[in-house]
Amino acid sequence: MDIDLSASLFTDQWEHSEDIAYYNLRAGECYHSGDITSAPNGACEFIDLSLKSVVSRKARFIVMSVLSFSNQPFTSLPECFCGWMMRQMPNSGEVFEPKTVSNKVDLTAPSRACVPVIIDVVEHRVYWCDVGLKSSSQINNASTKSVGFGQIGKAILELNKPTLFELFSMHVEGRGELVTTPEEAETVFGLEDGTVTAFDGDEILCSFLK
Repeated sequence: MDIDLSASLFTDQWEHSEDIAYYNLRAGECYHSGDITSAPNGACEFIDLSLKSVVSRKARFIVMSVLSFSNQPFTSLPECFCGWMMRQMPNSGEVFEPKTVSNKVDLTAPSRACVPVIIDVVEHRVYWCDVGLKSSSQINNASTKSVGFGQIGKAILELNKPTLFELFSMHVEGRGELVTTPEEAETVFGLEDGTVTAFDGDEILCSFLK
């Protein structure tokens, strides 16, 4: 089986610019670790992105993708996952340092292509997607999926997304009761202080976005 990691660059109008993939290992100061076509004991591919370099290449959005080049669905794999690393300080640590992975996505869908995340390099925002795609092309790679990636990216970013305040307010209205002091509450929502904060991504995804 052959699983490929790719990053597709798009302009602010969602026009496809270029890919960082097994067939194009470098774009400016963005680098692909290299193509691994067979790894019976497991392997990892990664892409080192320079946001400044992406901007200098007239691109704004990065659509990350994982594709089954050998066309097995992810459900047939014993284990497959992806994620993204983030650093508090630029140029710190190793280029590939798994302990700095901020979010991990297990790929278990019956699809052969997945878009886990989109990065806006201008606003410095990460959009969690976890969207699977059907594979109808003979060659399953980022180049043949560029139109679909652009459509997904545009749809995700144009969604009317509630704020955390609106999300938590809906939960209070639907299954709780609003009280006046933290001492009376079973759950306290806060920016940094509380039982659930804006930084508790896993808890929010599991308990409030089902």
